[in-house]
Amino acid sequence: MPKIIEEFTREEYQLLYDSFKHFRCLMSDEQEVLSEKILDKVFYPSFDKLKNVSEPVLPKLDIDYKDEIIDSLTEADYSELLIKTGLTD
Repeated sequence: MPKIIEEFTREEYQLLYDSFKHFRCLMSDEQEVLSEKILDKVFYPSFDKLKNVSEPVLPKLDIDYKDEIIDSLTEADYSELLIKTGLTD
């Protein structure tokens, strides 16, 4: 018979996550792995219950304006944009 983990609220999950994070420096490698498995067991059942969840649809950027926008950015703004979007230069 599979064990059932009661669904956690976001606040409960955050407390559990923060607790593991705080004590991570005191954990052995095996305990760190176990803590990740516990968090997965708590998080994913709630996540899997969500229906009709899809990736957000982002507006298409007209290619003609794309280069103009990038050219108008300062180097710092451009670097920040790359970091935020996860893109590479």
